[in-house]
Amino acid sequence: MKRLLSLTLIAMLMFSLFTVVSSAEVLDIDDFIAEGNNAVVLWDSVRTDDTILGVDGHPLDYLSDHNDTLPGPAESVGVAGWVASTQDIKAFGYMIDDGEPVLSEEYKALTGDDVIAAANAFSCEFASRFHLIVSTEGLKGTHKFTFVCQTQDGSIFIMSTMQRDVVEFNFNADGPVSTPEPTKEPETGDKAYEPGPIFRFDAEDKYVEGGIFGAANNIDSIEFDAEKKCYVIHMENISDPWAVMQFTLASMEDDSYIVDADTYKIMQVGFRLSNPAAGLTGQIYFQTDQNPGFSEPQAISLSYKDTDALQYVNANMGRKKTWTGMMIDTRLDPLGECNGIADFEVYYVAFFENEKAATAFGDKWLEKGDEIIPTPAPTPTKAPTPEPTATPESEATSIPTPVPTEAEQATADNGGNSNATDNGSANTGDKGGKSFPWPVIAIIGGVVVVAAVVIGIVVGKKKKK
Repeated sequence: MKRLLSLTLIAMLMFSLFTVVSSAEVLDIDDFIAEGNNAVVLWDSVRTDDTILGVDGHPLDYLSDHNDTLPGPAESVGVAGWVASTQDIKAFGYMIDDGEPVLSEEYKALTGDDVIAAANAFSCEFASRFHLIVSTEGLKGTHKFTFVCQTQDGSIFIMSTMQRDVVEFNFNADGPVSTPEPTKEPETGDKAYEPGPIFRFDAEDKYVEGGIFGAANNIDSIEFDAEKKCYVIHMENISDPWAVMQFTLASMEDDSYIVDADTYKIMQVGFRLSNPAAGLTGQIYFQTDQNPGFSEPQAISLSYKDTDALQYVNANMGRKKTWTGMMIDTRLDPLGECNGIADFEVYYVAFFENEKAATAFGDKWLEKGDEIIPTPAPTPTKAPTPEPTATPESEATSIPTPVPTEAEQATADNGGNSNATDNGSANTGDKGGKSFPWPVIAIIGGVVVVAAVVIGIVVGKKKKK
């Protein structure tokens, strides 16, 4: 009888630690925030058994390289990270194949002062680390694991990171998964750090008349510093500062500034942050001709070093499925929130085929400065077309002018452009071996800039004396 009672008590204890919530409403993080809450999620690592997967434990890079799938066989899978919220955090949990959430307070981990400080920076009173280890016993084939958070008011939301990447993955219990072909290794020697398109901001009107920066939000000023040869974004105690970088206009002026997203996966920014205490994270919002518009799914988080010296940051655009086609205007959020007074000095933006080449280039720039930035070859000057030799009147032949056909007349009415479409846009032209719809891009870029002006503040650029 005593043995039976002991087993019953153990079973009740286990049930209290791990609760399966039947028919519970599980919210997307955006819906949770829409109810008047706030939440920030950072995902630190992913693992199978005791093996942390990915470069430096970074889960997103590993999953991007492995088709969002963890390889089996394994007895368990796990994730770790932290959540900040305006609601106190009760428990964490997981769902398998969109089943009912399994929640437990045991998944809460020791939370240090650094996380509390980061939470306060996002105006969140509560924060907790999570460390979930989930048994995969009995699983066969491939299953989806999604991870959730429960707050004290009973709300359950699917955890998504600041880039709106959902904290989830597939698990193939039967064996290793096939991996895509690795990115092309850079060449050896000097070419090991040679970039693709590079924008060196050493002159104000070098790429776009009036400067590369366009519409902006919550930024005090954007100035070109002729002495330092950089743009200076000045911020003072503000939230959500951002500025549009007008790469569309630059690439329309010069084909060498076309950024082919399918080739160049890494975007690198060389910069200096004058006051690291003001914040150490930012974002890049990108758009392409195939996927226009600034949105959270098309945002890459930036993490900075705690220094006021020159540094660079790599943004792995290639892990976003929408990074395809031709890049158009991007949006730089130098800081998620500026807690104090800070200048963000932007020296260059460069694009690379892989992170190894980007890192090699950035290290060389920190060591040697601008001398390692290649100078683009000048565009060849076309030879003048010789004037046609006049035909003597005595040799001129009188040729009657033919009456134009209906098709020819229509072409003439369109300004002589035989490729004009019904809406007045010319067909795709050949740009550097790839076809890009330039008139369409011009329209998209214009719409984006106008939209940014409506919702933001246009910042005047002043040249430092």
